[in-house]
Amino acid sequence: MNDITSILESDKTQVNVEGAINPIIIGGPHRTAKSETLNALEQYYPDSYTRGKKWKFRIGGSWPDDGEKDSIIVKTKEEAEQLIEKGKIGTHYWGPDTWHLVDLEDALKKSSSHKVYISDVHVGVVNMTEFFNLEIGRKPISFLFYTNPLLVETRLKEANIPNVQIETRLRGVGEQFAIFRENAEEYLFLMKIPWPPINSSISLPGPAEAKQTREVKGYADRLDFLVKAYEKYYDLSRDRDYLGIHHAYINDISTKLHGGHLGDLKVKIQDGIKVKIDLESELEKYTSPDNPDSVRLSQKIKELVKSVEIKRYQKANGRYSLWIDSLVDPYDSKDCDIDPEDVVLDLLELRLGKPTLRNKMNNQNFGNISHHALVNVTGSTLRDGAMYSLGDQLLTDHTHPSLSIGFLSTNGKPHFMYGLDGEQLTKMQQHLNGKSNTYTDMPY
Repeated sequence: MNDITSILESDKTQVNVEGAINPIIIGGPHRTAKSETLNALEQYYPDSYTRGKKWKFRIGGSWPDDGEKDSIIVKTKEEAEQLIEKGKIGTHYWGPDTWHLVDLEDALKKSSSHKVYISDVHVGVVNMTEFFNLEIGRKPISFLFYTNPLLVETRLKEANIPNVQIETRLRGVGEQFAIFRENAEEYLFLMKIPWPPINSSISLPGPAEAKQTREVKGYADRLDFLVKAYEKYYDLSRDRDYLGIHHAYINDISTKLHGGHLGDLKVKIQDGIKVKIDLESELEKYTSPDNPDSVRLSQKIKELVKSVEIKRYQKANGRYSLWIDSLVDPYDSKDCDIDPEDVVLDLLELRLGKPTLRNKMNNQNFGNISHHALVNVTGSTLRDGAMYSLGDQLLTDHTHPSLSIGFLSTNGKPHFMYGLDGEQLTKMQQHLNGKSNTYTDMPY
């Protein structure tokens, strides 16, 4: 019953919150694939996610795709005000050119799936969060989709919306991005959208559509993974808050890695106790002839990777780092037919699952010496390996912590550093000397 006249003539709003589950809110600047991801959730996960119903009044007229999905258009402000007066709206907020009104009956009716809403302004996320928290006692699972503001501008200029609204949104891109960035800690999960889906009008239609489908499905898959992680780690978190959920995940990864929480590891290393990671069972699977992806390794490599030692534990700016003792000279693995540290990362992936971010050693440009600086970083050279996190981080962000696993060479000799400039080396030196609190943008 989407006809507004029928809605207004109905006196009673049917509400049933029994069995309600957590709603989902996707917030973020314009053109960061929020709508496309919601479409993909409905397509690929129809039993788990459903679209929340909203009414919309647009300044400057409707858009070409209005009337589809959740865009139920109200033609005048007076009609929107009547909906509010009749008690048909749960909460509402203004975007740059659109008045969004959340349908009360739809928002509160019983559902076996997560109801999903999107907002391109932070105030919308705040209003909807307060509404659901008050009405059903369930705080929404909130996501912040973000990307470079310049990419947002590029996408806006190609958007299929009226020109006057494109201009309005372009003027507010920087401000809205800053507001979302400033309030990032209010979102449970952050998701970096590296490049909003390509518009077929600026590329070959066929390849562009295929690329867009792959990208958007990836966003939907990632969101679904994080929702399941929320459901798993909520009860395991100490304070049952968003930061506790992230820490519960990190401690789960730590336990799978070496058999104990990060606190246990810290004490062992401080007490001089060696912490070894036995990877023999993963190595057996990795090299088994029965494995279709089996990798052949020399005996030398097998001996190097079957057991590795965690040499250092660090915490700085929301990043927890475990440094594994390097297996070969960080700048010369020519004696090995394959980089053994890449093999270790493969074995850890078998144990821990796919990392959020993976840096292969052979892609880190260690073969080209930088002439920017020659440095001895307390006799250490650091090489990033893999990062595990729920969502992404905005630079270094203590509110959405991650666990990184890398390699540490401590042979006491000065090293040429590869791909880092002088300023980054200074920050790294101070980081390792325990003076990182004044730095928020570490070079790794």
